[in-house]
Amino acid sequence: AEPNKISVVERFVSEVDSVPERFKECEILFLSHNSIDTFAGFTQFHKLRVLSLACNCISRFSEIEALSKFPQLKILNLEGNPVTVVPNYRLHVIARLPRLRMLDNREVKQTERDAAPKVRHQEEGQMAVLFSNILLERKLEAAATRTRLHA
Repeated sequence: AEPNKISVVERFVSEVDSVPERFKECEILFLSHNSIDTFAGFTQFHKLRVLSLACNCISRFSEIEALSKFPQLKILNLEGNPVTVVPNYRLHVIARLPRLRMLDNREVKQTERDAAPKVRHQEEGQMAVLFSNILLERKLEAAATRTRLHA
């Protein structure tokens, strides 16, 4: 394999271990059709430009946030990962990785770049309210239970 490209497709990979020094200059990484659910271990590839993780197990935007450590990352493929079914998935990824040119084999458009931070901010605000309401509901249920016990 070329030192600037690593391809490990359909090999039952669940995490990325340390690689020999000569591969740390890798710019192109193909890891599609595996079982990867975290970007732990990816920081060793500091020159990463192209990353294909189609059909893996990435399910959280917090994992995608870790990719912001790669300033040269321009092409990302996450098709077939659980996170892709989340509403406004593309905009959430673009908000976290504004330098991307291609996402899931589609060019990132300027309209998406413009909308991404707004949508992320709005939906994170909605999630904060939702979690706050869930927490309040649990506190009220606990208080109601204690009240019934002492009645």
